[in-house]
Order: sequence, then structure tokens, then C-alpha cells
Amino acid sequence: MIDSVDGVQSFHALRNKAYSRDRGLVMLLTTASIILLLATAGGIIGMTVFWVDQRRRQIGLRRALGARRSDILAHILTENFFIILLGIGVGSLLAFATNVALMHFLEMTRLPSTYIALGSAVLLVLGQCAALTPARRAALMSPMEATRAAI
Repeated sequence: MIDSVDGVQSFHALRNKAYSRDRGLVMLLTTASIILLLATAGGIIGMTVFWVDQRRRQIGLRRALGARRSDILAHILTENFFIILLGIGVGSLLAFATNVALMHFLEMTRLPSTYIALGSAVLLVLGQCAALTPARRAALMSPMEATRAAI
């Protein structure tokens, strides 16, 4: 193709030029998504650390009564799993409801349910990975250290 400004250009160069704005938008949205996922992970870590600190005496008492470290780890991760599952359920319902409203008022296409399922799986894995460090720290706590800590 011959352009008056750039002269003769290959199809590859024209395609890159045509999609350059779209690539910029994709990079911007990808960066924003990664930042939001990191903020979500930070929130989950903060809440789990807070929850573990609030239950310090209970964890110490369970350890003193014979609970193994793996029992404490499993307890914290199981509770975190159900909290995240509840959040995913509410978020999925809101996503479907918002999509129905957008389809009705703005005549947009239906959101594929695989997107919501994939996003839910990513958030579930992210939530469990974020809670793993505070749960490990709680499992490593000795019974003496936990029971003598101030409330």
C-alpha cells in the first residue's frame, strides 16, 4: 500500500500502525488488573494477619492441647477458603446481574460464563496463596508464646 506521507508500507507495518492504540489500551488495562490483584492479595494478607493476631491465645491453646502445626494451618486455610468462596459467589451474582442490565439497556453482548469461572478460580488461588504466609506464621507459633501474649 502506498501512503502519501510514509510512502510504500508492508501489510505488517500497516497492521501494527492500525492496532497500536489498541495495544496501548490492552497494556493499560492489564497493568490496572495486575495492580488490583496485588491490592486484593495485600488486603487478604492484612485481614489474615489481623485474624491470626486476634486468635493468638486460641491457637496457642489448641497447640498446647495437642494440635499439630498442620492442623492449625489447615484450619486457617479452610476458613479463608470459605470466606473467599462466599465473596466469589456474591461477586459472580453481581457480575451476572450487571451484565444482564448492560445487555438490556446498552444492547451489549452476553458475558461468557467461562470468564467468570476463570476469574473466580484465579481469585481463589490468589486468596489461598495470600493467606498461606500468615497461616504458616500462626502454625509456627509455640504454645507458650501464644498464651503469654497480651490480648
